[in-house]
Amino acid sequence: MAALREDVPPLPDALSLLVTEHRRDHDVPAELRTTGTRRPITPAAEVCLLRTAREALTNAAKHAPGEPVAVELGYGEGAVRLVVRNAYAAGGAPPSSEHGLQGMRERLALAGGTLSAGPSDDLWEVRAEVPE
Repeated sequence: MAALREDVPPLPDALSLLVTEHRRDHDVPAELRTTGTRRPITPAAEVCLLRTAREALTNAAKHAPGEPVAVELGYGEGAVRLVVRNAYAAGGAPPSSEHGLQGMRERLALAGGTLSAGPSDDLWEVRAEVPE
């Protein structure tokens, strides 16, 4: 397993690259904030959180083009949390398709994690959490 992961950066670094690419590719403000003490987590948890971030950023670009995106990776006691927030597009609505969200939810469940997604104030929020 370690040999397969040799060229894969740690989760915070991989998320930073993903957010930088999103900012560049979509010409929107996008930022990553990491809180808590950075530490290694299981490969399954890393993959789930990275794929969740990728899907959430894809959804933000599709459903709220031009709107800023904020990504937060939080290391808490016994769990790691990923939150992706973006404003709705002007005149737009939150994502109505559950297919992408259901896929994220199923992937996270396989790693013992959870997913919630929906409106939070004037933002759309995707929140994923995996245990350590």
